[in-house]
Amino acid sequence: MEIELLLKNIKDIDANFAKRMEPIEAAIGQVAVHTEGLAEAKKGYADLKAMLEKRETSFEDLRKLVMATQKSIYEPDKYNGSWPTREAAKRFGLWIMATMGSDQATRQRCATYLENVGIKALAEGVNATGGALVPEVFIPNLIVLMETYGKFRANAQVVPMSSDSATWPKLDSDVTGYVPGEATAITASNPTFSNVQLLAKKFAALTAISSELLEDSAVAVGEIVGNSMARTFAKMEDQAGFLGDGTSTYWGMTGVVGALRAVSSTIANIKSLIVGSGNAYSELVLPDFDKVCGILPDYAEAGAKWYMHKYFWYTVVLPKIQAYSSSIPTIGAPVDTTTGLPRALRGYPIEWVNIMPKAEANSQICATLMNLKMGAYLGNRAQLRIEQSREVYFTTDQIGLRGLERVAINVFGAGDTTDAGPCCGLITAAS
Repeated sequence: MEIELLLKNIKDIDANFAKRMEPIEAAIGQVAVHTEGLAEAKKGYADLKAMLEKRETSFEDLRKLVMATQKSIYEPDKYNGSWPTREAAKRFGLWIMATMGSDQATRQRCATYLENVGIKALAEGVNATGGALVPEVFIPNLIVLMETYGKFRANAQVVPMSSDSATWPKLDSDVTGYVPGEATAITASNPTFSNVQLLAKKFAALTAISSELLEDSAVAVGEIVGNSMARTFAKMEDQAGFLGDGTSTYWGMTGVVGALRAVSSTIANIKSLIVGSGNAYSELVLPDFDKVCGILPDYAEAGAKWYMHKYFWYTVVLPKIQAYSSSIPTIGAPVDTTTGLPRALRGYPIEWVNIMPKAEANSQICATLMNLKMGAYLGNRAQLRIEQSREVYFTTDQIGLRGLERVAINVFGAGDTTDAGPCCGLITAAS
């Protein structure tokens, strides 16, 4: 462990210092103690000795604290990190250390360990190039982490992309039914499809780790790097997927809000939106949410969910449910609403999305009811890649690790001015 090596080095230094002080101590004993200069030296020596004893006690306390903390976090039977298992976190950390570490011996030991469990680490030569593709064995776990943090990826239809630009079909209409007369030919018809354009964008996350890495640091490295990348990418995907309006703020991507608003410049004409009873949250009423349920197409029922901010649920929606239930129990009874786990409103599950609005505003889409798998694509263009740089964190002796992915987002289920689509929502009034 790094802390043990640090303590040992300090103790060795202190021991050597004490040995060098022995002749001075002997000389002080042989000279008259009444000499003013030597008296000051003797006092200084005593103070120094006391300081060393105090520091030794502090180091021992620090060592005990670190050991206790590490034991509570990383014991196999007590692992509570973000990876499926402690071993999964350790292997990811070892892979980073084998490909990005500064110490060649440590890199080789990590690579050898990984190769013994069937993971190619590419310890030789990768460090010079500055980048490495994350092995396939780690990708599912990282995706699970991203789905844990991000609601858009977890609920939209994820599709592969073989290039930065791709098209995927979506069903616009079914075949046409007829009632032909006797001996009359049946008119042929086909389902109607249109193409959804996907343009991949590069997402990046940056974190730093110490350049002095030991094998015992593997679990911590796996936790820190994996979580950092997962949280960052998932947040960016949520921002683009739910709030994207095609501007640079959302990296040119159009999400739910942008797709709904693009239907018409006149909000009242957008069939997938219900205009609330007022522009303030206090003016919204439970029937506003019921109307959103009413416009959701029947074909989108299975898999539909509410998406809203946690604060909005607890401070706006839930109080209205409770007040409405007490005054009209047959309409707003709790049988239609689940406040525990899983949470539900009018039978539809609720997903908390922390990038959704929590502060009221005019013409704000504050809650959505959607079947995202039927109304949105998330395209995966490039496998996650990790690159490293020593220049950025040179003064702190750290290695910068940058995770990259290429994704595309397109929300096409906003409906039109005639029919609602699988992506519906509640919008506050303009004034």
